[in-house]
Amino acid sequence: PCGDDSSCPINSTCFGNKGLCSNPMEQGCLKTILGEEYDARTCSSDDDVGADELGLCRPNVFDYPEIRILSQNWQEPTFFAWVLQIMLSEIGNVPVTIETNEKASFYDPAMNWDYAKKSYDYDALRAANEASQNNCDGV
Repeated sequence: PCGDDSSCPINSTCFGNKGLCSNPMEQGCLKTILGEEYDARTCSSDDDVGADELGLCRPNVFDYPEIRILSQNWQEPTFFAWVLQIMLSEIGNVPVTIETNEKASFYDPAMNWDYAKKSYDYDALRAANEASQNNCDGV
């Protein structure tokens, strides 16, 4: 819990009404740690409208379809999904979301992190496989 910004990590602010620190990596891990020579991450469907205008992320300039990474209900798959999300959205310029039925994005503004409800969500994999032209929009 935080009372003011001084009790939060560098590049983070305190949500006074919630007593929680914001995510210092919201713009991207590489940009936050290595500096301004790195661009902000690529925006995804998890981002609020206007996040690119605020500099939190950059638009999907290659018009690449969003990749959804299916996580599971223990820590290791979530950490691995975060590494993939960082590599794809910050280096590859690909929009990425992590599917857990809840919030699991590495870039979540309030650092929310929920485990998936199932270990192996075969229904989600089946739906993605059956989706028209491998496009999961609306699934």
